[in-house]
Amino acid sequence: MNKDEARARKNDSQKKYEKKTGYAAQLKYGREKTRRYTISAMTNTEQDIIQKLDSVENKNGYIKALIRADIAKSK
Repeated sequence: MNKDEARARKNDSQKKYEKKTGYAAQLKYGREKTRRYTISAMTNTEQDIIQKLDSVENKNGYIKALIRADIAKSK
């Protein structure tokens, strides 16, 4: 079996698994209902930001709370 055949076989088995488990529906919902934002922090100039985010257990919730506080402040 060559690499292309192996890849096709693996993709086929993954599609069957996704269909069987409903995972495909989760992926579709995620694509339609969510957005992802990423940031970069320079280790030599933004160490304070990196240390703060590393100290917070829920980074997602922390950043959202900061944004919501900023929105409330600007109203």
